[in-house]
Amino acid sequence: MLADVAIEPPAPSETVAVVVILRSGIAMMDTFLSNFPPDANVMVHHLGIFRDKKTLQPVEYYNELSPRPAKVKHAYILVPVIATGGTADAAIQILKEWDVEIVTSISVLASRAGVGKVTSAWQEGSRLVVGAIDSDLDLQGYVQPELGDIGDR
Repeated sequence: MLADVAIEPPAPSETVAVVVILRSGIAMMDTFLSNFPPDANVMVHHLGIFRDKKTLQPVEYYNELSPRPAKVKHAYILVPVIATGGTADAAIQILKEWDVEIVTSISVLASRAGVGKVTSAWQEGSRLVVGAIDSDLDLQGYVQPELGDIGDR
């Protein structure tokens, strides 16, 4: 489900997980974290997931999630661009298996196809916040017009 941007501070007994998709999500981290009150319990984790250029399928290469503390119920995924939706979907599935109750994916730009994939990944437990939606992907899975792959160096 697409959602409005609303960062609700966690209850004092609760911790929020912020999951940064490497490398591109790092650019969003400081600004996103500044929206939480200074006394909020926020844990930052990193997931390394890239899209295979031939199959367009996500490949996980790094996961620093520790065993989930019982007090983590909500996680935010920072993924700047959602093209095919594979990376965000993979991150949602990892967090679902981590037993988080709600996952909110935050993205600057997404394709319509990517939005469809992410919003259907876990309908009852996830939300998606996107700054803008472009309509097309090319055969390489790049958002059109000409954005390319945000993960490319």
